[in-house]
Amino acid sequence: MEITNISNIDSTQYLNQDYTPKDESLLNSLLLNKDFGLPEDKIEVHVISPNGEIIDSTYDFRNYKIVDTTDNSSLYHTIELDPKSDLESFGYFRGQYDISYNFYREIFSSSLANQFFISEISSDRTEIKISSNNISI
Repeated sequence: MEITNISNIDSTQYLNQDYTPKDESLLNSLLLNKDFGLPEDKIEVHVISPNGEIIDSTYDFRNYKIVDTTDNSSLYHTIELDPKSDLESFGYFRGQYDISYNFYREIFSSSLANQFFISEISSDRTEIKISSNNISI
């Protein structure tokens, strides 16, 4: 009989940006609506090997169950994920793997077809200039 063990991992190990106290003093706080379900909301999923390599990914994951919706809204307050089933959908039935779910909301209507990048940062680090290589004529 196969034994499946699902446990949470410390997601902070994947953070790769540190801010100096000077940088932090420039950051403004922002209240975000964390309810999910806007057209620009995405879930990306990564399967990670025991040595920490990303071995499989999907960038528009939709295999989740809606558990609770926000009052008077089409947004989701709670969704349910099934890591075992998700690993199997990638074709991983045996072995030890981590699976990482990243929830994000695209800004500036960015997409794989229409990507933006930071082209300039002001000297006081309070402004950025966003550019794109896709120019419509």
